[in-house]
Amino acid sequence: MYQSILNSLPLYIGAISNDLNVDVTFSGSGAYCAPVGSKWQINIPLFDVDNAEARAAAYAYALHECGHINYTNFAVLKDLINTQKSKSEISLKKRISNIFEDTYIERELSKEYAGAYKRLSEMRTWLQDEDEKKNPDASNLPLSSQILNFIYTYSFFAANNYTCYKALLDENEVLLVEQLGNDAVLELKSVLNGVKQLASSQDCMDLTDRVYDILEKLKDVIRDQQQQQQQQQDQQGGNDSEDDTAQGDSDSGDSQDDDSNSDDSQSGGDNSQNNDQGDDSQSGDSQGDDNSQDDQGDDNSQDDQGDDSQSGDSQGDDNSQDDQGDDSQSGNSQGDDNSQDKNADNNNSSDSTNMGDQGYKSDDSTANQKPLTQEQVDDAIDALNDIISGNAELPNSDAGDALAEKLGKQSEDDQASGKVKASDYTTDSKVNSAITYRSLKGNSLGAKTLHRIADTQSVFVRQRLQGLIAAKQRKVVSRKSAGKRMIGNAGTRMAQGDYKVFRQELTRKLTNTAITILLDDSGSMKNEKGQVAASATLALIKALEPINFVSTSVETFGTESSSNIVYKVKDFNESANQCADRLSEHLAYGGGYTPLLTGLWSGLRSISQRKEARKILIVITDGEPDQRTQCTELINRIRTSDGVEVFGIGIGDANTLVKPLFGEQYAVSIKKIDQLASEIFKLSEQILFS
Repeated sequence: MYQSILNSLPLYIGAISNDLNVDVTFSGSGAYCAPVGSKWQINIPLFDVDNAEARAAAYAYALHECGHINYTNFAVLKDLINTQKSKSEISLKKRISNIFEDTYIERELSKEYAGAYKRLSEMRTWLQDEDEKKNPDASNLPLSSQILNFIYTYSFFAANNYTCYKALLDENEVLLVEQLGNDAVLELKSVLNGVKQLASSQDCMDLTDRVYDILEKLKDVIRDQQQQQQQQQDQQGGNDSEDDTAQGDSDSGDSQDDDSNSDDSQSGGDNSQNNDQGDDSQSGDSQGDDNSQDDQGDDNSQDDQGDDSQSGDSQGDDNSQDDQGDDSQSGNSQGDDNSQDKNADNNNSSDSTNMGDQGYKSDDSTANQKPLTQEQVDDAIDALNDIISGNAELPNSDAGDALAEKLGKQSEDDQASGKVKASDYTTDSKVNSAITYRSLKGNSLGAKTLHRIADTQSVFVRQRLQGLIAAKQRKVVSRKSAGKRMIGNAGTRMAQGDYKVFRQELTRKLTNTAITILLDDSGSMKNEKGQVAASATLALIKALEPINFVSTSVETFGTESSSNIVYKVKDFNESANQCADRLSEHLAYGGGYTPLLTGLWSGLRSISQRKEARKILIVITDGEPDQRTQCTELINRIRTSDGVEVFGIGIGDANTLVKPLFGEQYAVSIKKIDQLASEIFKLSEQILFS
């Protein structure tokens, strides 16, 4: 069994570039994407197509570049260059906007094209492996590169769900929290979450501006966090003992101890006999009673921690059995020193920074945060300045550049070793790159005759098919003890003690199917043959249109003397009426040769991007094609590969020509209009239920 014809490199790329006005060429040893005249050109260098990794790189390269051609608004990038104040700002914003643009176009490609996500995900896995070879330990990267690395991995994981970045993203997040603090990382993530909503190049640029602004802001965030942490340390260090009954922070506006206006801070109710004085300093720290047996702030306690900082994390469990500092937030509640069951009912803080699958999740990012040293703060600010000034290195590869480099090296090696076979690129690539598509406007007046014939012939087919579908979908699988419909011998079975007398029916879902009809429009298919062929096409479309698991399209080949021109008659989302209007116009054309090879490749292009499980080509022709040998080889290649089936309808006296070409069991012949219904039903039954 050969590899599926749908995985033909020129076919896959050609299918994606169909509507993008892109020329795809296969030549030389360099991969590139560039405007050539009024069109874009993507060149894939010659390489050994048996090399699976190189083939995957070629798929991904062409797919990625087609994405830029189709979705990127290059005027937005030009506007960036023209409006920024400095070269460093342009440099940074170009790098970040390119990350966001790639996430955007790859998400759009994955939604639009069958198999795109799988190919792009494989590409990203390869890129990540290559980057890891260059930088095996992310912690050894400069901090500025770690920040850019985090922006890169977070964006692709959040927007595209590329799981290859998950482990590195988690590692990066841990490193950044250690070096920047939770506040800074949470601020950055809150902005980066916008990557999930990108829907245009302008959105990418707007998000780039927000990231640029947050990088500037992070310097102040880091300084503020360090100051808060320093204040917390000062509060801890300034107390020989912590009294759980009172706390306050006059700098932040927190209320002080209820008894702060007096010099008597009671710490233990009746046990406080020595009139210990509270600490009336601006720090708001209240000194505990040294003689209190159960007071949390006992100076003799070996484990006295008493962190009464704004984060609300109160540890300080000294001599009391269950004392957990219930006054950690209010700062003005007295503790009962005689109580041995003091609980943390009022502790509303985040008690730890939660490390899980999604990284840091703490709402209070200073909770249990190890204070940043002055050296760390200075390093963080220097790193942010390096990024903003354009001096930081992005350790991640650009997809287009990396793939082009890989393909270029592979091509040079394969050509030097003689592995490249000319036959790998001749037929497929030449036919695919040569196809030109045109549209028919339609002639509703001339379509009346076609409608009349097709309606008459399709009614029989439609009714028979609907009956078959109903029968195929209904299947009795067993009996059960409850239901609405009893089996024929229910009484006998019940008398014997068998109460499973109800029919259990399941509706079997039939396979979703995409069908492309290729109509020969050559010179020999005019007059009566043309009328029969057009009527057969429309009757088949009308018969299949009501079937909800079938989608159809129609193309014509040979309409003009040029062998590479294909006319689009009906797209998958269009109706039979639109098809009839255009078919009536096609009957007026003179026609040329019979370039079936072009028609087959075009049909494969059209159907290859469909997501239906079954993909079928139906060729309607009157006989001998040009390049018969190559046509036969391609039909056999389709027949022996996975993914596509091909059938033929011979018009007129073509029976002896069409059946040998497509195979006896895969072809029918229609000589006259009155044979339409029976032959189309025969073919439809085989297509839908074989």
